[in-house]
Amino acid sequence: MDNTPQPSGQPSTSVVGEHNEVVKLFVRELTVLDYAFFDPQRGVLGGSLDVDVTFVGLLDHEGVVFDFSLAKKAVKKVIDDLCDHRLVLPNSLVRDLGDGMIEVDTTYGRGNRLLYQCPEEGVCALDADAYSLPAMRVHLMKEVMRVMPENVDRVELDFRDEELGIAPHYRYTHGLKQHYGNCQRLLHGHRNRVDVFIDGQREPSLEERVCEMWKDIHLAIPENLVGEEHEVGRRQDHLDAVSLDYTSSQGRFSLTLPGKAVYVMPLETTVENISRHLRDLVQDWVGADRHVEVFAYEGIRKGSRSATL
Repeated sequence: MDNTPQPSGQPSTSVVGEHNEVVKLFVRELTVLDYAFFDPQRGVLGGSLDVDVTFVGLLDHEGVVFDFSLAKKAVKKVIDDLCDHRLVLPNSLVRDLGDGMIEVDTTYGRGNRLLYQCPEEGVCALDADAYSLPAMRVHLMKEVMRVMPENVDRVELDFRDEELGIAPHYRYTHGLKQHYGNCQRLLHGHRNRVDVFIDGQREPSLEERVCEMWKDIHLAIPENLVGEEHEVGRRQDHLDAVSLDYTSSQGRFSLTLPGKAVYVMPLETTVENISRHLRDLVQDWVGADRHVEVFAYEGIRKGSRSATL
């Protein structure tokens, strides 16, 4: 087999023998991976990645490596099932509690504690010393290969952050207790931009203010908090720790984080409510006589718009 490196993302062929031909098939932006990951300095962070896939293998009797429709479905299912809307971290941090439940109990930064209990489907445990994109890539490629036909020699996955240029952005994690799907998992997240317009003009300084306010944050609502000592519309800097607990259709989720890492919103942390909440905050900052429009994103290429009526 010819292993000569080829330009990334480009289809290529190389002849092997008289009849066999090695071919690369690629699919760009196969899916968006929205997840959370553990950083030993910053804690739990939200991430959003575009996923590209390349299939490398021999042509079959029909002259194809793998039917595109089947390929996309197979790879997307593996990624969605094993990593999307989960907390990704090294397996050394995960303890089996039995009955399908797991626990993560660790520290980060300067003595900050993370305690998380959830159904085992809430985490993606990597056989690695620490979370990294290469480690997640190896893990998923190995699992994808289990569902590939024999003529596929290997699968290459590439992860890409949304190119935001100098635009400010923030990372957040949350869980939606009433959601029918995997958004109910308490530690999943997103990497987002935010667009703020005042009287029809974009205001980068206010976008930066929003992103600084929500840098490395977990968004919570009062009904999921354990205890009464919380303040809506701000980080809980006055508390050493904040605990959350709820039971959804997938099971029980409980979480303890430093108070400074938790922002309490008045309503459920959907992107619709996030855009409304940010609109109201910005309105307070600039005054009631200004027209405010906020585009809040949830990961890549999707979100919600709220404007002053």
